[in-house]
Amino acid sequence: MKIVILGGGAAGWFTALYCNKYFHGHEVTLIESDKIGILGAGEGTTPQIISSLQFLDIDPLDVIKKTGGTFKNGINFKNWNGDNKQYFHPFTGDEYSYLIHEALNKNKNIDDFVYANKISYANRIDPNNCTYALHFDAFKIAKYLRTLAIGRGVKWIQGEFKKANGKNKIKSIVLEDKRKFDCDFIFDCTGFARLLIGKHFETPWVSYQKHLPMKRAVPFMLKHDKDLIPYTEAVAMKYGWVWKIPLQERWGSGYIYDSDYINADQAIEEASNYFKQDLKPLRVFKFDAGRYKKVWVSNCMAVGLSTGFTEPLEATSIWLALSQLELLKHYLSNVKNLNQDSINSYNEVVKENNDNILSFLYLHYLTKRKDSPFWKNFRKNTIVPDKLKPILNKIEKGNLNIIDLMTQKGNLYFTYIGHILVSNGLGLIKKNKDMTFYKPFPSMKDYEDTNKINIKQSIKHGEFYED
Repeated sequence: MKIVILGGGAAGWFTALYCNKYFHGHEVTLIESDKIGILGAGEGTTPQIISSLQFLDIDPLDVIKKTGGTFKNGINFKNWNGDNKQYFHPFTGDEYSYLIHEALNKNKNIDDFVYANKISYANRIDPNNCTYALHFDAFKIAKYLRTLAIGRGVKWIQGEFKKANGKNKIKSIVLEDKRKFDCDFIFDCTGFARLLIGKHFETPWVSYQKHLPMKRAVPFMLKHDKDLIPYTEAVAMKYGWVWKIPLQERWGSGYIYDSDYINADQAIEEASNYFKQDLKPLRVFKFDAGRYKKVWVSNCMAVGLSTGFTEPLEATSIWLALSQLELLKHYLSNVKNLNQDSINSYNEVVKENNDNILSFLYLHYLTKRKDSPFWKNFRKNTIVPDKLKPILNKIEKGNLNIIDLMTQKGNLYFTYIGHILVSNGLGLIKKNKDMTFYKPFPSMKDYEDTNKINIKQSIKHGEFYED
């Protein structure tokens, strides 16, 4: 078979590496334009990145070293209630649900209790005892993955896309310089351009705009001002929020905002005043939160931003791309036989994954801020996603269960503990969960004793990168 990937970046080169492993011995070719830039303002990930790298025989520590990357223990949400307070969403598993509820019922400070929170605020890492993800420079990760893929036999072509031949099934790709590449299966990794899944196949679009009103992002660089933190920061602003991703040499940052209220210049001015730095915008890009109804059409599959986009909150973009590629292992024969029932099944799972993410992201915006028209009008101007309505009701009443978050087909959902910790940080829990008859494992005392032992062997985040 001839497998073609149109588009580079992290999504394209991850796709190339997965295809090289899944379809070893078949021809895998990646075509990308050298005229299309990468945002490059810093990229955050979720813990799935570690298992994906290991599946691809890539050492996560080598990725950190080669991409200017850092460890990520979770996300710190600052000032989302307009009170200058913060809360932490760690990569803590649901196995700690009893202990978290016990801590809430006893009015313990979560940040002093949850191990990931405790070491993160101390700027420490403990890869052996704390689930982690990565931050990296988007330019460098694409180059790093490209070097690996080419070394493993993936063909790399640089050129400008002109057209795809074949209406119902793409038979070949033609470049502006008239070079033609035949294909049996093709991956659309063209990002926001969505050249194949959107423009060629004209796949129906499902907008999330009535739920998530963010429409613009303006990235900028920030100077390091403190010790190297092992987490992403999400700082709520008057018309959206700013991401701060620690890289070894700098912060990667940007302001995500609702352009119904402010423009890019006003966003930069607000951020400059907040950070007390003269910030310069790298560029401005607009987006419509949403997804395609189908990401696999005929012999074409979209991966990454080509499939759709919610927004950067909780760093779900690469997570979705890798989840799609991981899911593909159950449908490998269908890449050749194009069985429509299987294609429908694949699309249904991806749909569920996207809708689950939408639900969780919306939860973050249910804050107490009233200091701008955006925050005052948020609940009035948006619609609670259908998936979140029963979940939110149970959160408020202290009756949410892990089973309430499970779906029949979606294989990607945020943890139960994630919902509880975000809801607690926003003050949405009106009644604590009744833990009668539940037994802790381990006990709270054992857990706290273990934390004391582990923190002694944790290391300062910045020290990890010293020679």
